[in-house]
Formats: sequence, structure tokens, C-alpha cells
Amino acid sequence: MSVSISEDALYSHHNITTSDDHHNNQHHNHNHHLHQQHNKQQQSHPTALFKLPRVIICVMMLGEHLYTDEWIQYNIFLGFDLIHIYDNTLNGSDYLRSLPKRYGHYVRVDHHPGGGAQLETYKRCLLRYRSKPIWAAFIDNDEFIILRNHTSIKHLIRDVKPNGGALYLNWIIFGTNGHQYYTNELVLKRFTERSPIVSEWGKSISFLPDVDEIRPHWPLQINGIISLLLLTYLPTYLLTYLLTYLLTYLLTYLLTYLLTYLPTYLLTYLLTCGSNLLVNI
Repeated sequence: MSVSISEDALYSHHNITTSDDHHNNQHHNHNHHLHQQHNKQQQSHPTALFKLPRVIICVMMLGEHLYTDEWIQYNIFLGFDLIHIYDNTLNGSDYLRSLPKRYGHYVRVDHHPGGGAQLETYKRCLLRYRSKPIWAAFIDNDEFIILRNHTSIKHLIRDVKPNGGALYLNWIIFGTNGHQYYTNELVLKRFTERSPIVSEWGKSISFLPDVDEIRPHWPLQINGIISLLLLTYLPTYLLTYLLTYLLTYLLTYLLTYLLTYLPTYLLTYLLTCGSNLLVNI
């Protein structure tokens, strides 16, 4: 599966590849151009004088080298400061190990093998960067963020979530475009036909100091835990407390009435009846 992410939504491509060719050399030809365009965007933006957030990507990769160069260059162009790759291959990929040499400070690679490792890699990434004021996108390398109204991911975050928190980007599903075999073209050119339906599922970009835990599709924020307590457990507690108080009050009132007022009332009633009987006699 290959995916593009948008300021409006996250786009998902599904393709079929049967070629074992090495990664597309076409991607390398655009690398220098993308770096130049990225620097021009950062300098020419009207709000460039204001401090912009640092934004990184945390991603786990396994056998996806055919599309990785395009994806890395695309995200550098988008304005990401770092792409931290967790290599999930058993013995480590020579191709992934070569990426920091080719992309410099934009790419970092750690070896993290094993099945079911995605949540563990997210946890590692969170713990590594959470002490710093960093935003992190937890996406896959078949997902591309499409900005509609901003020139970089930094400006989007600065304008939409200047005080932290998280952004959630919904998927839009792309089909195969009728392709059955791999061709030496860019993913974004090969797959252009999409579903008109915006999925309820997506991915997140989170301000890491605000995050307690990262899930595959969304973060569990620290203030979100407080909200969860306030919106879920507190109402339940208050309701239980109120019901317990009301029941206790009612039972106490009834017992007090039965043990205090009722005997007095009955005694008074009996004495009154007795007096009436005596008078009648």
C-alpha cells in the first residue's frame, strides 16, 4: 500500500508490484532540486521571521525501498526537519543504512527487528524526543501529506495548532489505476484515481510533550487523560455519590420518622382515642 496525506485528508494508494528492481534512480535526480525549493519556501514565506516548530517523522520500514527515496525527498520538500526510520528487517537493510549518508541530517536510521514492532517503535520515538518541543508525524512511507493552503508543514502547524496538541489527518483511498506491474515512475504520478469518500481513519501529527502514548492512528494526550477522567470517571463518580447520598438520606429520614415521629404520633393518637372513649362513657 502507498499513501498520500493531505491538509484535508490522508490519501491511501493500493498498488500491485511484481518487480524486484532496486529503488528508482529517478528519485535521486530530484534530490538537489527539492533541497533548493525547500530552502526557498522557508525563506520567502511572509511569516518566516517568526519561530517555526521543529517537525519530524517517525516511521517503521520493511522491504519498501522502491518507493522510499521519493517519499523522503517529498517530506524534505514539505519542510520536515528529520525522518527517523526504524529498520524492521531481520538483519538490517544495506539500503536503509545508506540513507543517512545520502540525505545527511534529514535522515536517521535505527535497527529494530521483530514482529508487531510498530507500537514499540512509536514508543521509542516518543521517549527519545518527548523532552523537546518537537512535533512528530507517525505515518508510513506510503503516505504523503498534501498541503492545500500552506507552503510547509511547519506553517500549517504554526497556524492551526500554535500551542501544541495534535492534528488528525483523515485518509482518502486511492486505487491501483489499473496497474498490475511495477513501472519506473513516481508513486504520485502512477496513482491518481481516488475514492470520493473521506475515511474516518487517518494518522496524527502530535506535539510530543503533550503525548502520553502513541497509537497506530492517534495519540493519547496527557491532557486527554485528564479529560477522560473528567468526562468519564468523574460523572460516574458523581452520579454514584449522588445516588448513594440520596438513598442514604431517604433511608435515614424514613428510619428517623419510623423510630421517632411515628411512635409519638401513634401514642398521641391512642391517647386521644382513649380520652374520647372515656368522655363518651
